[in-house]
Amino acid sequence: MATLNFSAEEHGRAIRVRVSGGKTFIVGPGEFRDCVARAERQLEVGARDLLLEVRGKMRLRLTGCRRSELRTAVRIMHKVLEECSEASTAFAALN
Repeated sequence: MATLNFSAEEHGRAIRVRVSGGKTFIVGPGEFRDCVARAERQLEVGARDLLLEVRGKMRLRLTGCRRSELRTAVRIMHKVLEECSEASTAFAALN
């Protein structure tokens, strides 16, 4: 099973998505926010898999996971968005 890691980068101006096996994607906070919103809609309609996509930059399909695991992934994605916002605000305050 693949492992995903999400992290706020560049003072909140980017999000790094790492997949076990070495694949890394860098996306903007707005793009990531849209991706999270689509993932939430997928869960709301009862999807058993999640497609995490940022056109032209990232396309990940989470399959074979329990719904609780998919919900946890979306919660973590939300937390990273919050971290991004906080980092961006802190950086702006310093400048």
